Amino acid sequence: MTTAYSPEKMNLPPLGPFIDPQKVVVIGAATGMGSATVRKLLESGRRVAGVDINKVVLDSPAEFNTVGDVTDAVDIKRARLF
Repeated sequence: MTTAYSPEKMNLPPLGPFIDPQKVVVIGAATGMGSATVRKLLESGRRVAGVDINKVVLDSPAEFNTVGDVTDAVDIKRARLF
């Protein structure tokens, strides 16, 4: 039985050679669900970068953390994640 959300039904493009499924950027990584997501991804062996406008993100256990606003192109370019 297929699920309602299979890639075929959603018509998603293939990941391609430029995406590494072992590297993950978590937006809103400072607290709450974002922080919990960082911990779970690290437990699963992924390399994780955390981004948040809250400076608490700098204390995140992620491999790389930055304070930034993902709606600001200058902040994203400055971050150079991974």
